[in-house]
Amino acid sequence: MSLRKKAQEMQLMRQTAPFESKEGFEAAQRMGKLLTMSSVISGDWRGNIANAVVAIDLSNKTGIPAMTIANHIYVVHGNVGFSAEFYRAIIHGSGRFASLIKYEMKDEEGEQHCRVYMMGNDGEMVYGSWYSTWIAKQEGLYTKKGSKWRVMPEVMLKARAATLFAKDYVSDIYLGLTNIATQVVEDAGIIDVGVVE
Repeated sequence: MSLRKKAQEMQLMRQTAPFESKEGFEAAQRMGKLLTMSSVISGDWRGNIANAVVAIDLSNKTGIPAMTIANHIYVVHGNVGFSAEFYRAIIHGSGRFASLIKYEMKDEEGEQHCRVYMMGNDGEMVYGSWYSTWIAKQEGLYTKKGSKWRVMPEVMLKARAATLFAKDYVSDIYLGLTNIATQVVEDAGIIDVGVVE
């Protein structure tokens, strides 16, 4: 699909955003009902049209498909978060980095530590914050029922490190303040795209 076509689609999506018009709100509810009836959506989402409308709204803002958002978003103690896979995909898809995610691991005082680093488009290295098994223990992650921290700490460290990196460097995308497709279109030099009928 051409960048121009993608930009036109994004413009149409904005016109039907759930919280920008009555028509958009009604359309999102219809789409949300269908989404929550799907067997490929998490059980927490089935029948919850309100959550689906939120996912559709975020989809409109970010350019990320609503199904992707619905399958990777979660709520813990009233706070919304995303899966580590989602954060990694946002980082890689952002176009802000010239390399794939790399992980720096170290052992210090009997605890494992991990952080993400990548090369920025300007050639400078970009480093994320360190996350450690000590922090995970302090947060109670090792003692949670079904916790994977005791059996696969390196995988969990990498997931947390990627999450911290995403929160530091691409939060504007997953929060819907920057649309990935719009950013790509703007980078390509397409400024004013009219809707083709």
